[in-house]
Amino acid sequence: MKNNPKRILDQDQMEYRGSDFYDFDDEVDLLEFSPLYRELIDISEVYSDINKIDAGGMKSIFKVFDKKTGRYLAMAKLHEDTPEEFYEPFIREARLTAALEHPNIIKVHEIGVDEKAAPFFTMDLKIGDSLSDILAKLDKGEVGYSEQYNLRSLLVIFLKVCDAMSYAHSREILHLDLKPENIQVGKFGEVLVCDWGLAKIIGQDEQDEELLLNPDLLNNVTLHGVIKGTPGYISPEQVEGVKHKSKTMDIYALGALLYCLLTQKRPLNGSSNEILEKTKKGEIVPPIERCEEIHIPESLNAVVLKAMSLEPNSRYQSIHDLATDVIHYLDGYSTEAENAGVLKELKLFYQRNKRLCQVSILFFTLLVISTLVFIGYLNKSREGEALARKAAEANEHAAEVARLEAELNFKRYKKEEDLTNLSLISNSGRIIHDLRRGFYKKVLTDPQKEINEAIDTLDRIGEVSKSIGYYNFICRLYFIIQEFDLAYEALKKGSPPDEHAHAYLFKALEAILGEKKREDGTYPPEAIGKMVSYLEGHFKDQVILLGFLDYQKRKNIDEHAQVIKYVLANVNHNWQMDEFTFNPENNSLKIAGNCPNFSSILSVSQENVNILKTLNVETLDIRGVNWFQTKSLKGLELKELDIRGLHLNSPDNQVIGPDVTETIYLTKKNIHPELLMKIESLITVREKKSGF
Repeated sequence: MKNNPKRILDQDQMEYRGSDFYDFDDEVDLLEFSPLYRELIDISEVYSDINKIDAGGMKSIFKVFDKKTGRYLAMAKLHEDTPEEFYEPFIREARLTAALEHPNIIKVHEIGVDEKAAPFFTMDLKIGDSLSDILAKLDKGEVGYSEQYNLRSLLVIFLKVCDAMSYAHSREILHLDLKPENIQVGKFGEVLVCDWGLAKIIGQDEQDEELLLNPDLLNNVTLHGVIKGTPGYISPEQVEGVKHKSKTMDIYALGALLYCLLTQKRPLNGSSNEILEKTKKGEIVPPIERCEEIHIPESLNAVVLKAMSLEPNSRYQSIHDLATDVIHYLDGYSTEAENAGVLKELKLFYQRNKRLCQVSILFFTLLVISTLVFIGYLNKSREGEALARKAAEANEHAAEVARLEAELNFKRYKKEEDLTNLSLISNSGRIIHDLRRGFYKKVLTDPQKEINEAIDTLDRIGEVSKSIGYYNFICRLYFIIQEFDLAYEALKKGSPPDEHAHAYLFKALEAILGEKKREDGTYPPEAIGKMVSYLEGHFKDQVILLGFLDYQKRKNIDEHAQVIKYVLANVNHNWQMDEFTFNPENNSLKIAGNCPNFSSILSVSQENVNILKTLNVETLDIRGVNWFQTKSLKGLELKELDIRGLHLNSPDNQVIGPDVTETIYLTKKNIHPELLMKIESLITVREKKSGF
């Protein structure tokens, strides 16, 4: 072999002559240069690490590792003792599912035969919870679920299921077993329609009917080998056993699914036979009556009842129509199912067009008042013809002016966009001022909501009017959510770089933009700290809120703690930091140095922000702090506070109350006697910890 220099190849350089590397007379092992290729050649068994994760009837589901692709999949196999006559419907299910290529339908990767000549197929490994699990947890009131899965979120999941089923129907394929157990929901919004074991191609003759009716074949979804499907979700015509399957059967099941989302309960109760009888008779209790304690919108109640109508012709005739009605509800319009009257339409119109309606009502109120004044003048005109004539002329003129003004205003404000743009153009400065004050007052209660609404409002203002106030405010919002490139662009347009305070901000943003942004959208804590140091105490409100919101953007709690440290350094501008150690395992924090303040007041709204709040500190050790303002503990929910060595010489220091719930460690001789008595009457006081 020749001693050719090494060459670094990129993806586009894939063709070389053999003479570039080797003598033609030498033999070379090409696998030496392709370990991945060699790994593929060496694979004898594709699937390893096989673990059973579910089983039912005659089918088992295994979690397997695919050596070729390097990922985990789910493998479906029939039980070992399954007769060969069950192979055909098993493979039919796999092929039918594989034919459906949609992001909300579980994907089949391979259909094959194992070493024992038994069929199998692999598919996506389900993640997250089934919709049935989610509804059960909502019904139990588990912490966090009601916020994550509110009505709007559940309807979004439902619309994704509708998208999947609408696609399947476009391929002339019916599912025939839609229910919460067959809907998988991931924590990042993934929604998958699974278990197509009872699916059917529309118009295709039933084959192997006796075989397919076997209750143990693919799913636990039949009754005594007679009815395919799950009682409570199958349509009346499926219960009756009609041969010709139709799309309205799946639409009925979608109505039952929506029923579950609204009530967290199955559509029908009772034994299997009782449920089937109720299904055949259409004895469905409306969701709004089933769960009076839950506020179920009348429009969605009507959608459920229409989708679950006893007669197929009375249901929605396509999934698109059903989904459109749900979207109408989400957008604030009436649904086709409810046949809304004039009053309901007016109510919905008012909710969608509050500003327009309020202005119109105000105008017509003024018009009525003007008319009443005019009538009053007419009554007084009886005192004299001349006075009456003048009064009449004056009021006629006023009425005419009011009428013309009403017509002009009505045309001007007849569309919401016209009204909004007019208001933004004429009052943009005032709107931004009020928006800014309101934002800083409310941002601590629901940060993400307030930031999104503020940015949306500014975007609408920016479409018609951009001012220095607009650029300065949106710059600060982008700074808070760490969109530093957008903040920098807004700052350049709204402020000269040599202006005193903004000069610090220019320098800080240029510093952070010189750092590499990570794939998750965050910057390293050290980069945040470097940027904050350039501000030299300026823009304190924005730095505090950046730290407060960092816990939502950054998943690593240790990194978030570092960001909080840099925010504290900004608030305590001359902080000599000796120690800042956070232990997320027991939520303990130890601080040492010249750091008097753990909280700060927002200058715009005078709202107090505790900077340590997002760390959920339970044990706080500040023995090493030279001195601190005890009121800055307000807002923390501490179990233990260690202030041994610190001097509290005033009886009014705020170190007790709801902020510390279990124990305060202190040096008694350093505490004012009155304060010590007050503390000891409310909470356990110790001078040293156990074991010290």
